[in-house]
Amino acid sequence: MFHQLAAIVFPLFAMVAAGFFYGRRHLPDMAVANRINLEIFTPALIFSVLSAKDFQIAAYANLALAGTLVVLGSGLIAWPLARLAGWRVKAFVPPMMFTNSGNMGLPLAVLAFGEPTLAAALV
Repeated sequence: MFHQLAAIVFPLFAMVAAGFFYGRRHLPDMAVANRINLEIFTPALIFSVLSAKDFQIAAYANLALAGTLVVLGSGLIAWPLARLAGWRVKAFVPPMMFTNSGNMGLPLAVLAFGEPTLAAALV
């Protein structure tokens, strides 16, 4: 069990550690890399996976609906909490609704369940 978990998680944490130590030593400017990632690589990944021959949108309808409900539900819970706490709603609610699960979530899903689950993870 531990060996299987380590085999799934280790590659991801090894890459994170390598990036951390590289960044500490060389101080790279990440603005260009982030922009290329957001404007080219992420849309290309989504297009590539969703345009594959074996991707059937109907098979993922329940997953898409569940994801939509989680996003909307998070917003409905975060909205009154922000107002109750006196925080700015526009600053608090969006991060609660739209989490950044791509950087760690997608690689973990592929490492844990294999490449065929990438489409479900993207949805």
